[in-house]
Amino acid sequence: MFDKPVQIPGARLSAGPYIFKLLAPSLLMVMDTTRARVYATFFVIPVSGRDYDDNGLERIKFQQIAEDESPRIVAWYTSGGTGYEFPYQKPKRRTPDRRIER
Repeated sequence: MFDKPVQIPGARLSAGPYIFKLLAPSLLMVMDTTRARVYATFFVIPVSGRDYDDNGLERIKFQQIAEDESPRIVAWYTSGGTGYEFPYQKPKRRTPDRRIER
């Protein structure tokens, strides 16, 4: 349950509960608790959770990009210690306008 809006790859989630379901070892689906609405399905990167002290609980790691944006979920660690990083597209760099003078 999130107490404020968060971002996942491809979607912004409002505050509330969600189901995170692995469809394959590297494919994750995020849906509402009734399973009626799918917010996003995306590939994740499995990571070792050995360095992460989970105390038997699921954990979510956030990253705040800008103060005016919702935090991004960057990793999800299951109660067994397995972790999954969430990949985000890097912002496209804007190239300066090149004007040709004649």
